[in-house]
Amino acid sequence: MLALTVLVAPAVEAQAPPPAPDAYASHVVIDDVLAPLVEAAEVDVARGRALLGWARAEWARERVPVGSWLEARASVVIAAARREVGDGPTIHALMRDVVLAPLVAAAEGARDELALRRVEHVLANVDPESELARRATALRSILRRRLEPPATRVVLAPSAAPRPPPDPARRSDGELVDLYVSAGILGGYAGFWVPYALSLDDDGWYALSVLGGASLLALGVVGIDSDDGLRRGVASTLAVSIRYGMSLGFLLWGALDPELAPISSDRRGMAERAFVPLAGGLAGVLVGATIGLGLSPSVQHVRFVETAGLWGTALGLLVANAASTDGPTAFALGAGGLGAGVVVAALVAGAGVRADAARGWLLTLGFASGTLVAGIVALIAQGEPSLFGMVGVGTSVGGLALAFLLTEVLGGDHEHAYRIAALEGVRVTPIDGGAMVSLSGAL
Repeated sequence: MLALTVLVAPAVEAQAPPPAPDAYASHVVIDDVLAPLVEAAEVDVARGRALLGWARAEWARERVPVGSWLEARASVVIAAARREVGDGPTIHALMRDVVLAPLVAAAEGARDELALRRVEHVLANVDPESELARRATALRSILRRRLEPPATRVVLAPSAAPRPPPDPARRSDGELVDLYVSAGILGGYAGFWVPYALSLDDDGWYALSVLGGASLLALGVVGIDSDDGLRRGVASTLAVSIRYGMSLGFLLWGALDPELAPISSDRRGMAERAFVPLAGGLAGVLVGATIGLGLSPSVQHVRFVETAGLWGTALGLLVANAASTDGPTAFALGAGGLGAGVVVAALVAGAGVRADAARGWLLTLGFASGTLVAGIVALIAQGEPSLFGMVGVGTSVGGLALAFLLTEVLGGDHEHAYRIAALEGVRVTPIDGGAMVSLSGAL
């Protein structure tokens, strides 16, 4: 039994409105007071916390003069966050003490009038009983004791020009590492194939060629990521296209084996076979660059499509098992399933259906569960080997469809809808012939 707990932040309409900008001392500019919020929002969006960054930037933009430098920076952050999460849930669902925490953090590292005004802004807008309010209250007492009396306060000079913010639309470090790994694998494989196809027997040639190929493609990644860098989603698209291009090549190797040149002592036949995955990887580079630069898919869509390739390949192999086909036909069905899974998932994501990494792995779990059921049935029935494939086609597709419907109903539009936040309790109740385990938690 899984108990679902819904946590709702206090409605912002019930709280007192924040003080107007002119309530601060004339020499403290409201843009300077709220600048840490926008700086934190830029980092949030760049690191994948788009909703939190949106909330912080929106808070600052609503309270600074129209046309100010901080209003312009906040608008850039909000636009980037909107591209990442779409319409999304209302930003007011986030508690204010989470949104305004950067102001207290910035004030803790300073001992001036500006730090005091930031603390006072927080205290005017959060629950007095919250942990952030207690921190702000203690800090305000310290700042008031350290600062000079109001009559002798020194007027702060206008703040220096803000440093260029991080680009929220630039690829993340994780995307870049993923691309480096995929490109290195392709380059290393190409470096192995070249001396093999040339019938070179010196191990030194293989070592130099593999290292050279991997290094060459790694330098290519450095080149295309220079200056403004790759946009978010492009690096992931390239990496997945390379991996699936090579995977498709290996499957086609098995499918086309009877049609290729026979394996002989001169390596011609094996060189032809080994070239197929290399050609698939190179084609993946072209396809990934075309899709990534032309369509600008989001990282979440790319991860969803990547998981769909797993379902498609497995389904093709199950069909091959059900039909008791020979080896080349089985490889061909696996290759067809891989391509069909990727294409269908891309169309689903492009049609506006919720498609993200979390949902993709939950659908994978549904598919795997159906396959496991087929394995149990085949084991119990002790029938022909094809029984596993015949049952597996139905149960795996059924598990996939059930997972799709459940995530559609339970997921809604909230970006954290599929994440398990806490497992609150485990209870074991003895029953006749065994025990019943109950889990309670929150999604």
